[in-house]
Amino acid sequence: MAQDSKWIWSGSWGAKEDEVPTQVLFRREIEIDRAVDTADVKISADSRYKLYVNGVLAEAGPCKGDGQIWFYDQVSIKPYLREGNNVLAAAVLRFPMHPSRGNQSMVGTYFPGLFLEGSIVEEGGTSLDISADREWKCIIDERTSFVREAPGFAPLHFYEDVTEKREVRTWKEPGFDDSGWERACPYERGLIRDAVSPGNLNSRPIPYMRRSKGRFQEIMAVRKSETSKEQWQQMILGAGRVEIGPEKEEIVELHAGEEMTGYLHLVLEGGTGNLAKNSLTKMDHSDAGFEEYGYLKTFHIDKSETNKKRVLITGAGSYIGQSFEAYAKKYYGANFVVDTVDMRDESWKEKDFSLYDTVFHVAGIAHADIGSVGEEEKARYYAVNTELAVETAEKCKKDGVRQFVFMSSMIVYGDSAGY
Repeated sequence: MAQDSKWIWSGSWGAKEDEVPTQVLFRREIEIDRAVDTADVKISADSRYKLYVNGVLAEAGPCKGDGQIWFYDQVSIKPYLREGNNVLAAAVLRFPMHPSRGNQSMVGTYFPGLFLEGSIVEEGGTSLDISADREWKCIIDERTSFVREAPGFAPLHFYEDVTEKREVRTWKEPGFDDSGWERACPYERGLIRDAVSPGNLNSRPIPYMRRSKGRFQEIMAVRKSETSKEQWQQMILGAGRVEIGPEKEEIVELHAGEEMTGYLHLVLEGGTGNLAKNSLTKMDHSDAGFEEYGYLKTFHIDKSETNKKRVLITGAGSYIGQSFEAYAKKYYGANFVVDTVDMRDESWKEKDFSLYDTVFHVAGIAHADIGSVGEEEKARYYAVNTELAVETAEKCKKDGVRQFVFMSSMIVYGDSAGY
């Protein structure tokens, strides 16, 4: 009999699912009779996983691999276990192999799947194997679709539309009725080769992401709603509530305080139990629906004049610099002071950069394709786009600037480079 690989997937997966980002839900219930001594698992997926134990997010990953090497995470699930009935659950998002149809930074393999290897050891020595096999059940998640962030170039596919359903809401918790789910299909060991991905599994080489619980602090804008901004603000602070009528669409922008990855926990009461679409935007692989997907970071937004972030834009008249300044003043005017310095002569070297938290370097010659110009023009491009950038970065370091942001573009490869 062929040996299984501890990689599993849905037997209902077909050509339709291969063409679009699609999520598969996995779960396994297990009975624990005594206190747990150890409970460690190795887990990976193609493309991304979120692991839950009794409804609580335990880990998300893996870090990115390539065609030759894949990575797994080592997770202790002991803190989440209890005597009695327990549930291990995983949501696995699979991006299509074709980069234009999914996340272009994610390398995929020909084996969409969830990998899990591990056991629970009770006090007294009894070991319970929880590795991925036919004991796990799964279903293709038809509630969630991952949509393009723009009608044209869309390299991330990280916006979500979620239609929550009462019958699926508690799938990560004990007692859920999964009788309509199918048995997971294991890959045979011979199909998953050790020499290449995803069989060439190695331990995670980078630190795990830190998660901390928190809440949003501010409503940036109310784009479409019958509820006022002030009422929304009271709701997110826990001091009020918002009522949404049937068949209503609400578009609200929330402020997290800084760029970050967030997992939302939205609590609703009343209604039919079937929630309408929830669209999330501008979040790095947010994976958020109407469930406890994880935690948000807590922020304190200090709007006093002395604690505003000071930003220096290098390059007067820059389209990107002017666009950034206009956007920052419009949406974050209470948090930033933005100045600009001209880099056309040597006077910028006398400016005190230590007064700024961030230097946003956008000075440069646009459309600089050095593959199609003469030597004199090429030297000018290098002087401005390379040497000036280095000089600016060195001055930032010397003056103690904490953050230096260098803006470039794909033209660095050259229109004539053939990429």
